[in-house]
Amino acid sequence: MNLDSKSVAGSATRSTILAAAVDLASAEGLEGLTIGRLASELRMSKSGLFAHFGSKLELQLATLEWAREIFIREIVAPADREDAGLPRLYRMLLEWLNYVERIVFRGGCFLQRHLPSLTAVPDAYGTESQS
Repeated sequence: MNLDSKSVAGSATRSTILAAAVDLASAEGLEGLTIGRLASELRMSKSGLFAHFGSKLELQLATLEWAREIFIREIVAPADREDAGLPRLYRMLLEWLNYVERIVFRGGCFLQRHLPSLTAVPDAYGTESQS
């Protein structure tokens, strides 16, 4: 296996891990998302998981970013194809309702569940968000 194929395999593994992390955190909360709990869920070693995320905080931040990317892909991007104003807003609302109805994550809409609690969490720069 050459360096490029290792990089692709590592990226695919990270994607698999993050998909499971978002799903788990949607149901159990970010507080319950630990390297040990996720390793158990994925039937993976903690050290294997730790190689992708050096700490619980890094795992949680990556999970938030993954959930954000999914939200943009599923809701915002389709709406952006509409004309600005009411057509775009209407499409965004329809996409969000469709997203929630499809039960993308076992705990429901990840961002809807976590957004209220994230306003008091320090951001990646160490500052606290203002409500």
